Amino acid sequence: MVGRRAGWKRLFVLWIKVMLYCGLIIGGHLTVKPVYTQNDGNGGSVVTAVFNATASDGYLQAQGYQDWYGAWSKDEANSVTDDADYIYCGQRWTISWRFVYRAGVFFDTSSILDTVEIINWTLSIYLYSDYSSDDFNVTVQNGQPTYPHDPMLTSDYDKDLYSGDYARLDTSTLGSTGQYYNFTVGTDGSIINKQGMTKLMLRSDKDIDGQEPSTTEYILFGSKEYGYPAKLYVTYEEPTGPPQWSNLGHNSTEVAYGACMFFCKWDRTLNAAVFSWNYSGNWENLTVSQTGSWTNITKKIGKAYFTLS
Repeated sequence: MVGRRAGWKRLFVLWIKVMLYCGLIIGGHLTVKPVYTQNDGNGGSVVTAVFNATASDGYLQAQGYQDWYGAWSKDEANSVTDDADYIYCGQRWTISWRFVYRAGVFFDTSSILDTVEIINWTLSIYLYSDYSSDDFNVTVQNGQPTYPHDPMLTSDYDKDLYSGDYARLDTSTLGSTGQYYNFTVGTDGSIINKQGMTKLMLRSDKDIDGQEPSTTEYILFGSKEYGYPAKLYVTYEEPTGPPQWSNLGHNSTEVAYGACMFFCKWDRTLNAAVFSWNYSGNWENLTVSQTGSWTNITKKIGKAYFTLS
């Protein structure tokens, strides 16, 4: 039997391999019992999951020759950069040119089940450089489910694709480079895509408000490629009551010689899972404990087929 947890939080997919051999086939029952911490009746367990930004993180850049409004109002960026060590966010003024930088960060939050209640979330970025001669707020906006694309396109620059003020990081609070800084705590859980990809657009609040810069107003933060990706901390409450499984199935509709895989999904984090079978007439058990992430464990059961009960 194989136990495997998809991701390192609440949801795991359990793969059970039943080895079938030539000769007499004996029937039996196969069960899986969860081992978990009992809720106290006042709500489910509170869990905080940490997600690192994917390699799609990057920034959209638009510029105009002595023309900030032209750069700011463009439908498409002049360029997309998603493979650099650092990510630009904010606005920049020079004697000849005006620049606007809008950043996209992506997190695979597919391990968060639809059944959980998100309490709050916090975005954290690694400060590479601070060029905010005039301070501003790095602001989280939402354009999901479509925008920004993964990976980003020049058309993702369009300011009208994004809305909201979900969390902020005030550059006046930034200190030394080379460390992580947290945004204000986000309380609107709708921006977190359960069982999918969470895509966040980061913009200067002055960019959002349509304020032309008169000096440098931008920062650079670390990317996935640099080894210091943005981090997303999501705190949520697990369902109350005993764990439930769903999506029970198998990879074959008929008994066959060789390996047969059965699978199911649990609705929360387990301490362990106990597999039991009785093809020999006596019940036998195998306990698989959680060790950070579920590892593959194969159990050989000869000359048997099972009815899941």
